[in-house]
Amino acid sequence: MFAGMFAPTATSLMGLGGVAHASSKKLSPFTFAVLTDAHLYDIPDHKFDAILEKAVADVNGIMPPPDLVLYAGDLGQSGKEAELVKGKRILDKLKMPYKIIPGEHDYYLDMGKAWRGLFGDEYWSIDHKGSHIIGMNSILVKDFWSMRNLTPLERMGYMEELECHQCGLWGVHEKQLDWL
Repeated sequence: MFAGMFAPTATSLMGLGGVAHASSKKLSPFTFAVLTDAHLYDIPDHKFDAILEKAVADVNGIMPPPDLVLYAGDLGQSGKEAELVKGKRILDKLKMPYKIIPGEHDYYLDMGKAWRGLFGDEYWSIDHKGSHIIGMNSILVKDFWSMRNLTPLERMGYMEELECHQCGLWGVHEKQLDWL
């Protein structure tokens, strides 16, 4: 059974969850924190930097500390490597392990190259205290850019829109199901 509170806001970026028990197998209770959607810019000392720094400090101050942190995407705003590097530098201040998946704002400028260079595989699974936790890239869309000869910057511009009507639906599709 999973129990938790997930209410990230523009000032917190944080949710807390815990695993209490499972009826089909032995499960050791544990807690985890969820951080998401920092949308960092490649601008020194941007106000979003301070929000993520505070969220990391808040997680580090939880007693007892969570076993791990899950970061649910959109660390950067425009997919620039500098944004992701800044975000990694901040997340690396966590006192517990963290796992991260990409968001569309992290991915579409270079199709995840910088993200993978910093964080590794965009699909992962771990076992923790009897629970199997899966993280995967769930923001893949069909190629809408090649036929239109869009540049990477133009493609990213579409993906940065609040509601990208050109992009199509993202979610779990063939590639992710094949991996699962």
